[in-house]
Amino acid sequence: MASGSVGSPMYSTIEPQCHHGAVGRVDYFDDDNAPVASGRAPGASAAVRDEAGWLLLTRRMDNDLWVLPGGRLELGETIAEAGRS
Repeated sequence: MASGSVGSPMYSTIEPQCHHGAVGRVDYFDDDNAPVASGRAPGASAAVRDEAGWLLLTRRMDNDLWVLPGGRLELGETIAEAGRS
């Protein structure tokens, strides 16, 4: 579960760690002190439930958080197409 408040980085109580040589990621939400974005990429996430009501989550390798499955869209791909793949 994410912790933090408006104006602070959103991450779990586990500090970001290095995985496979990459620096852990910190997501910022409404933070005036957040670094300037280096670019934007369209993406999509999907909320998937089974018949019992369980929600599918994936665990990120860069910051160890549990998140909805998703990713970047390929060139020409729609959000609906991304959700099906």
